[in-house]
Amino acid sequence: MLELACKSQEHLCREFKRHINQTPIEIINQTRLIYAKNLLCNTDISIMDICFDSGFENPSHFYHLFKKQFGTSPANFRKRNQRSII
Repeated sequence: MLELACKSQEHLCREFKRHINQTPIEIINQTRLIYAKNLLCNTDISIMDICFDSGFENPSHFYHLFKKQFGTSPANFRKRNQRSII
């Protein structure tokens, strides 16, 4: 995005926040969390693998953002929402 915009990182973040009310990293993390949520509901992949497959490098950060976004831990979310996998 920085190359396409030909602007500084700070300027780009400021404009995102002003127009979309989110920073680029917040948008990216939200997309990653939705992907992780879908994997939790529809697969039996381990939570750690889902964390890394979703693009998070730090499991603690993943758990923190997931709980903030969905109000529960990934494990509890899976227990409540997982479909039966054949």
